[in-house]
Amino acid sequence: MKKNRFYLLILVALVVLMTAACSIIESHSTEKVFGKEFEAETLSQLELGRTTKNEAIALLGPPSEAKLQSEGRERLTYTMKRVTNRHGHLLFVIDTSSKVERRESLYLDFKDDVLIEYRRDRN
Repeated sequence: MKKNRFYLLILVALVVLMTAACSIIESHSTEKVFGKEFEAETLSQLELGRTTKNEAIALLGPPSEAKLQSEGRERLTYTMKRVTNRHGHLLFVIDTSSKVERRESLYLDFKDDVLIEYRRDRN
């Protein structure tokens, strides 16, 4: 009889632990985007030697920065940052957090107000 009680107690403890494990683990994440993210479809509308500076601004919006370069070139720079925060809790004892930042820059170079080069950098 004592042996059966022992096995029953272990079985109940295992069931309680298994069901409790599902309810005591919590995980969530948040994501924020600063700046504008550009899809490949949008960028495919940029044509070297044809797209004007005004057309690019109409398509992409105002740049983060505009600079005059050498040889009469002008560069428009668009920047975006995505920040993802992840948090997890286990039994209110273990608390984990992580923060991931992804940056992206889009550089458009114009000469005589016509697009001559563009590139996208991702970090």
